[in-house]
Amino acid sequence: MQSNPNIFRANDIRGHAERDFTDDIVEALGRAFGTTLRSAGRTKAIVARDNRIPSPRHFAALAKGIMAAGIDVTNVGLAPTPVFSCARYTLVISTALFIPASITPPHPT
Repeated sequence: MQSNPNIFRANDIRGHAERDFTDDIVEALGRAFGTTLRSAGRTKAIVARDNRIPSPRHFAALAKGIMAAGIDVTNVGLAPTPVFSCARYTLVISTALFIPASITPPHPT
């Protein structure tokens, strides 16, 4: 599994949806996230996504990795950010991930 080390930023993970985020990479990210949650004593996470074409594939791979680490995943599905935020409080699950499209232009290399 070859990954682009430049996808990791200070506050998020960004890259080209098709090139940088293969199913294997996204699943590994989910597994790492789930492992971190388990070590913190958490057992549940919410995941939502935007409407981009690769988002359902990214969700499936991410959820697979998170669940492989022993975390229950609640699928909020296709949702705007406010619905995603509301779901955290309504479902009383504080751990959440959103798979969004980026509107930030790429950094020059």
